[in-house]
Amino acid sequence: MHLRFEKTSLLIAVMLAWYPVRAQEYDSSTSVMTDAPMVADTVIPTPKTEMNNEAESTGVSEHSADGNMHSGNDGQSLPQDTASGGAPSTPEVDTAVVTGAPPVPKSGSESQKSDSGTAAESEMQSLDRMVVSATRTRRRISETPASVSVIARQEIDRSPAKDINDLIANKTGVQVRRFVGMGEGVPSDISMRGIPGALAATRTLILVDGIPTNASGTPFLILNEIPVEIIDNIEIVRGPYSSLYGANAFGGVINVVTKKGDGRPGAAGTFETSYPFNVASLKFDGMRARDAADKGAQQALWNGDLMSSGGGEHWHYLVNGGYRTIGNYFLTDSALVKKSGDISYHIPNRNYDYNDLRLFGKIGYRAGSRLSIDLHTRYFRSDLGFGYTRYIPDTTIDINITGEKIIIGPQVRYRLNDMVDLKAGGYVRQVIGSYVNEMAGKPVSWLSNAHDWQIDLQGIFRPIGHHVVTAGMELLSNRIEFGDIINERNDSILEPGKTARITNTGAYLQDEWEIGTRLRLVPGVRIDHHSVFHNAVSPKLGVSLTASDEVHVRASFGRAFRAPNHTELYMPPLPLKDEITIRSNPGLTPEYIWAADAGVDVLPLANLKLQGGLFYNNMKDLIGQGVEWGDTVYITHKNISRAWSAGIEFEGEWQLVRWLSLRGSYVFQQSRNESESENKRIFKEKIGRFVEIDETDIKLDYVPTNKGSFGISLTRRIGPVFYSLTADELLVGKRMYLNFNEVSLDVGKVMILDNVVRVNPPVEKLPLYARTDVNLRGDIGEHFFVTIGLQNCFDARYEESFGTYAPGRLATLRGGVTF
Repeated sequence: MHLRFEKTSLLIAVMLAWYPVRAQEYDSSTSVMTDAPMVADTVIPTPKTEMNNEAESTGVSEHSADGNMHSGNDGQSLPQDTASGGAPSTPEVDTAVVTGAPPVPKSGSESQKSDSGTAAESEMQSLDRMVVSATRTRRRISETPASVSVIARQEIDRSPAKDINDLIANKTGVQVRRFVGMGEGVPSDISMRGIPGALAATRTLILVDGIPTNASGTPFLILNEIPVEIIDNIEIVRGPYSSLYGANAFGGVINVVTKKGDGRPGAAGTFETSYPFNVASLKFDGMRARDAADKGAQQALWNGDLMSSGGGEHWHYLVNGGYRTIGNYFLTDSALVKKSGDISYHIPNRNYDYNDLRLFGKIGYRAGSRLSIDLHTRYFRSDLGFGYTRYIPDTTIDINITGEKIIIGPQVRYRLNDMVDLKAGGYVRQVIGSYVNEMAGKPVSWLSNAHDWQIDLQGIFRPIGHHVVTAGMELLSNRIEFGDIINERNDSILEPGKTARITNTGAYLQDEWEIGTRLRLVPGVRIDHHSVFHNAVSPKLGVSLTASDEVHVRASFGRAFRAPNHTELYMPPLPLKDEITIRSNPGLTPEYIWAADAGVDVLPLANLKLQGGLFYNNMKDLIGQGVEWGDTVYITHKNISRAWSAGIEFEGEWQLVRWLSLRGSYVFQQSRNESESENKRIFKEKIGRFVEIDETDIKLDYVPTNKGSFGISLTRRIGPVFYSLTADELLVGKRMYLNFNEVSLDVGKVMILDNVVRVNPPVEKLPLYARTDVNLRGDIGEHFFVTIGLQNCFDARYEESFGTYAPGRLATLRGGVTF
């Protein structure tokens, strides 16, 4: 069986559900954004202006219809109080936020501009954006001790991205690794700052409006269920953050902030397809017109989305629904299969189809200026064709993955007084997933059912002028039913199922202490009690220094942890083929990391921002892959005693002229697995001789030494049409991974010299690759837009995951209307 199936079969254990979302709305005609991220409810003013600000004392102009405080100027850059030495003044919001503004469905963030210069000026003022993820309170980037990047709505509009994976792949310190192209069903692996993903987990916490998406059964990441149409911005916080977010924030935090309904009720619809380009490509290859039209329709991407929203002083709503299908999510004619070593072959891309249905809704009510109540719901259903293998001919069973997910989440917020803001909320969720694999010609089916609920309490307190204290607690319960593993040929049970439940209670405390007008200390600590692994303490200290109006220096040091999940601990043995089985390991222990970073943000010009920083991560008991030999070879999970990663990163944004903006990033990093190889013990037990293993260059899996990106955006109004042209280039350096499927006692794998066994580690190396994406968008007035997007322009063939080509060239035509 080819290695892609051996790797990903484990990853199908449980599919994550999605979470209720809160939203943001950017109205480009008024330059006002209203938002209600669940992780933060309050703008934190500086002490000098806090008590003197009339808006805050009345709770009118700083609160939107949901009772939360908000920022002005696109929710990003805000004017600074130069009298206080550059310290930012209290943000204020236009009263249109309360009284009502145009609805969410817009034809584009630039379509209402009178000229390209207005849009450019808006972008030049957005370099010091407001974020909430770094401290759970609303702060400008220049006020936080963390390394933060933001993907704004304008960038999303101008991108050909089909999902969140596409949006974050080019960002500083982020490495995305996909298994099935744009298809949902096999989770993506997202790593940050050289901290790799695990075999059945991720170590990056993904939030949707503050609610974690990797908390169900396993911390898998499945991001396609969040449509890009409802996203307002994405915050990327690099570095471990268990001090605020608990177990899964091992490598960093990504918070997806969605839009919010506001103003008179309205609706918008979008439609996208690759059909014209599919047909043209097939005809270019010599296919007859009729055959090209039929095959192009079968393989093309078809995507439709409808949205309606509205809101007033006391209410708001947003509903969204969409259906998407594609007949070939790899966009190539064959899949790469690595058989052994350098030997590989290709199989036709048949049964690589995908479809999903996405429904999202929320409603909110605000009673007066203090109390707000919100209810969020989401439903998602997907069906993924997982191809044919050499064991299953075309005429027999397909390999499919299906999933169904539903979530309901209420939130209540109450502003007790000017010194205290409270929040209570949570969610309940169910995830059902089914999977059909094969084992040497015997199809195997498996069903899993996960039930989750969480209670979240938080308070933000301002006891004295120079302190802002954030305290909270979370109670999380995850229960997963691993179904029987059944032989589809005769309905016999190969492995019986089991049910496992894990609970975790966490309490956190953070103080944002402002010393003078330029220095902020942010100490914090969180204590988690895990039902299996007992207690974990995660301290963190951050320092933020505003050296001048143009220079911001930051540093942090802290500890984070991740507890093994259900799949790693309790999943029944899953046969991959006759001689290989994946199984769990109940003897795992939690993994820990001590991390330090420091950096500087510089704004030498009003339209130029530069960031640079250093980081170091020291990891203990990292959970990786292992191999156990017997009558069956078992691929399992092992604690690695020690590993580290370190690097330097740069990022920049420059609005060169009104109609031209540039952005770029570069990361150089090193990583190493310094543990004694588990194979030494195994071979010693097997052969009875002393073992030496060549481990001179064992880096952490899929961590590139170099990663860079560059983007350019041009904007111009010609007559009634506002045009934007964007091009992005991504360059990812060489990576390596340990391919444990290649470890064996076969002749040629082991050398015995002078009674010493020498084993070459099963290292596979992937070459560097470059990918180019281009997008041309035209906004026609306030109600229409048309986009031509081109991903992977030059059809580069590269592997994000071993044995599987990343998606090939995809050209799409997309249009939308607002009414």
